[in-house]
Amino acid sequence: MTDSERFDLVCSIFEQVRELDVDQQHQRAAELCKGDDDLLAQVQQMLGAHQDSSPLDQPSQVLPLEALISTAKETPPEIERYTIGERIGEGGMGLVYAAEMLNPRRAVAIKVIKLGMDTQRIIARFDLERQALARMEHPNIASVVDAGMTSDGRPYFAMELVRGEAVTKYASEHRLDSRARLGLVMMVCNAIQHAHQKGIIHRDIKPSNIIVTQSDGQLIPKVIDFGIAKATQGDLTPEATMTMQAQAVGTPAYMSPEQADPALGDIDTRTDVYSLGVVLYELLTGTTPLSRDELTSKSYQELVQSIRDQDPPRPSARLATKTREENHSVSTIEPGQLKGDLDWIVMKCLEKEPGRRYETVSALGEDISRFLRNEPVLARPASRAYVMRKFIRRNRGGVIAASLILGTMLIGIAGTTVGLLWALDEQERAKLSAQAELKAQTEAKEAAEIALSEAQAAEDLSKFFIMDVLSAADPSRTADRELTVREALVNASENLEGKFEERPDVEGRIHNALGFLFGQLGEPGLAQRHHIREWEIAEAENGEFSLESAQMMHSVVGSLARQGRDDEAIELTKRQLRVIDDLGTPEAEFLRPRAIGNLGALLVRTGRNEEAAPILEDTLKLKRELYGDRHPTTLSTLNNLCSVLASIGNVQQSMVYGQEAYEGRKEVLGEGDPRTFVSLLNLARAMADAELYEDALMMLQEGVTEASGRLGSNHPTTMDITNAYAKALLDSGDLERSEQTIRANMEHLLTVDPELNQTRTMTAHTILASILRDQSRAGEALEYTSALIRALDESGRDSHYLMSEFLRLHGQVLMDLERYEQSESTLIRAWEHNQRGDSQSTDAGIVRRAIAELYERWQVDDGSLELEEKPLLWRDE
Repeated sequence: MTDSERFDLVCSIFEQVRELDVDQQHQRAAELCKGDDDLLAQVQQMLGAHQDSSPLDQPSQVLPLEALISTAKETPPEIERYTIGERIGEGGMGLVYAAEMLNPRRAVAIKVIKLGMDTQRIIARFDLERQALARMEHPNIASVVDAGMTSDGRPYFAMELVRGEAVTKYASEHRLDSRARLGLVMMVCNAIQHAHQKGIIHRDIKPSNIIVTQSDGQLIPKVIDFGIAKATQGDLTPEATMTMQAQAVGTPAYMSPEQADPALGDIDTRTDVYSLGVVLYELLTGTTPLSRDELTSKSYQELVQSIRDQDPPRPSARLATKTREENHSVSTIEPGQLKGDLDWIVMKCLEKEPGRRYETVSALGEDISRFLRNEPVLARPASRAYVMRKFIRRNRGGVIAASLILGTMLIGIAGTTVGLLWALDEQERAKLSAQAELKAQTEAKEAAEIALSEAQAAEDLSKFFIMDVLSAADPSRTADRELTVREALVNASENLEGKFEERPDVEGRIHNALGFLFGQLGEPGLAQRHHIREWEIAEAENGEFSLESAQMMHSVVGSLARQGRDDEAIELTKRQLRVIDDLGTPEAEFLRPRAIGNLGALLVRTGRNEEAAPILEDTLKLKRELYGDRHPTTLSTLNNLCSVLASIGNVQQSMVYGQEAYEGRKEVLGEGDPRTFVSLLNLARAMADAELYEDALMMLQEGVTEASGRLGSNHPTTMDITNAYAKALLDSGDLERSEQTIRANMEHLLTVDPELNQTRTMTAHTILASILRDQSRAGEALEYTSALIRALDESGRDSHYLMSEFLRLHGQVLMDLERYEQSESTLIRAWEHNQRGDSQSTDAGIVRRAIAELYERWQVDDGSLELEEKPLLWRDE
């Protein structure tokens, strides 16, 4: 092991033990050093320097490793443009100082790498972390404002200075009640979700990294320390990895099982859900799930075992067992306040299996919000079947366990897999439910055989997702930066090849899950590859005209639609309906409402709204009967009806459907789900069509802010809402803000795949051209309209459903430039598109009025123009 690698190991052990009581530090350090006396001596020297540090100390003695020189006693750094104040924080490899930026004047926190740490490798990693933090812009995350080098050449960050107290300390000292504490956690959820959307997993959420401040009388939690110290750790060689294989990075009291025991698999965003659950547990009970006695008395391996296997008592039960003196930090909370919903919410966060936790931190925040609004929460106590399965896994003993598994499966096979397949979409879950219902009617022997097969499938699926998905803990892949969710899924996709040749059914389910997740990340091209492979497997195993094939077509249709390949999606949907007709079974008919609904939605997308409206109305009736009013697929049809009815002039009914879709999706899917934002967009458009301009503008403004924070500015749905917001500003006459908004959105569009965002980009160009035209900047507008028409002509997409609108605007710009003959031919072409049904996005009357205006201007400029020789289409009928 090199000196650099050994130093990394020393610092890792130091970080794990430095916050323990002094009498516990050396015992734990000895366990982690595994008999390496030299290593233990170096850790103890670092601990000694840490304990003895004081601003009044004399320079410390030189430690055995160069990088350990004066780790706790170095003088403040000198940085141009800053006045450095007191040291306010310290990690194993970094120091934090309060400081004042001189121009502009503001208080900041300076984080600098310690002396001896400024190697090229570490500097590069430090800069990568700075870039990651700089991407995050959220009111509840401490922001980076500057970066550079100290006078002695060490890198530093200048960050927002957060003066406050750890969230648990603040809640205790200010005697916050349970609702105020829950409100703080909701804001933290929003912040962590923002980080996840940017591809960053915190991995060390704890009270000391959540600082509460006040502004204008409002409590504001700030999340700090997104792994900057971690970014200074060196790459781990195979030798170092073997040495550290049982040493997890993080704080034991707040670690998830998969953090504490790397053998359980990889770390993903749900490890942050677990840690937030521990913080919430502590805020409500005054203690962590593992008590202080356990944390200080148990060996490291015993702690890992407890984190992995020991279920903590419910918060209400833990609080009820504490004395009045022990309850001083939660004196405003009674056990009865926690029973039921709050118990369930916290315990769902603390599930040992990641798949049983909230899938996102925003889902946790939304469930807390439901509780505060006195609405039903999604969290529920574990089922008896699940409790039994946990017991079996802990007691894998021969015949008794086997018979228990068999008995459980005979009662209901679906329960075996649903808890494990955390990423399957609604259609796959509906499939499993339908299959379970049918299997329950077969003979007991056949059911038992199927059950055992499904149990093995569940085991295989669970193993794959634990070992291959979101591999944040593998140092060989992520040593130099945080692993993004997208990269983790790509890694999992590569690992899938050839892994389940003997179990194509398992491979198909995994492709389904990966396709769904890529779709949620705004990667429809990658999603399509998995959904097509899933479809191919289904056809190979069951035949082209099979129920399984018809089911898989749905996912492929979705990925095609998200890429703007609507014509292909329509043809595949029609093929799916033919398969459903050919099968003629109840199970196949179960798929019909969704297929018809998709067809209606795609017809809407291609501007064929008159054709789509009756299809969608019939679909809505079917779905209400089959699924109920609040089922996601019913809400999807309501959303589509909102859009299509507005486009054909039925504005009032459009708003009724739009409001129902939006409220339903907020309740069922959550406020941060992309589909909820789509409903917000459609409802706002309907409001604008009803001339409720101020309401529409306010809704779109809020939508842009929320979608940017939750989904990211480059997410397709965010860019759609931003386009609509810019259009609403244009319609309201606020041309300056409209131009700023649309140009910013066009910058985001430049960063994404143009093939997947053609219509979105063309819409943005149209809005900008309209703004420029209204500002009498027709020459600039012509650049955009000409590019639009040229791109469509060159791509052979003359029948694009927005072509009439593009041509009409292009013709009007040419009119403004007094190029009347070109304007005339362009506007007549727009009329022809409108009349033959290629495009329904521009009302015929708008085109007719544009032509009439053209001839009026032309005649004024050229008195010899004979209107009688012109086509009659410009005249009102």
